[in-house]
Amino acid sequence: MQFCNYLIPSVKTTIDRSMFFPESELLLKVSMLSDEREAYHNLYNVELSGVGESFSNYQERLSLAFDCFVVDIDIPDIEGLTPLGRISKAKIEAINVTDWFEKQGVKTTCYFSGNKGFHIYVHQSALGIRTPLRAREMSNKVQNALNVLSSKFGYIDTGIYDATRKIRAFGS
Repeated sequence: MQFCNYLIPSVKTTIDRSMFFPESELLLKVSMLSDEREAYHNLYNVELSGVGESFSNYQERLSLAFDCFVVDIDIPDIEGLTPLGRISKAKIEAINVTDWFEKQGVKTTCYFSGNKGFHIYVHQSALGIRTPLRAREMSNKVQNALNVLSSKFGYIDTGIYDATRKIRAFGS
């Protein structure tokens, strides 16, 4: 079964079956983006056969895009904290998270997410995740890993990590 992903211009874009392409093309498509253009892809690669007219209820198998889990560092609106202050606080948190992984012998890659935080790419093996997995099992494993990290660090987004999770493409 072939896994697929998509690349869209806005997080608000509604996804349909026609937008998917083989996951092996994702890295090339992302690397060709210009710095001025926002783009988003799915955190997961999906089996196209499981995508109906609506992608919102996908329940089939998933693999992680780029074989990596993404830790999303976001600083909430805090009274008295300027936008630059939020980014600075997020940068410090991202450094702390990447340092922690480094001490565990795990290499990470970190990118500015373009808004109020950073995305830290961590290979799936570092979190004990082996893919492909069914959507519900993947969501549970990802949520468990996030909860562990969130107990160590304060600003990890533990929100929606289901099969439809859109994430900003690195470099966009």
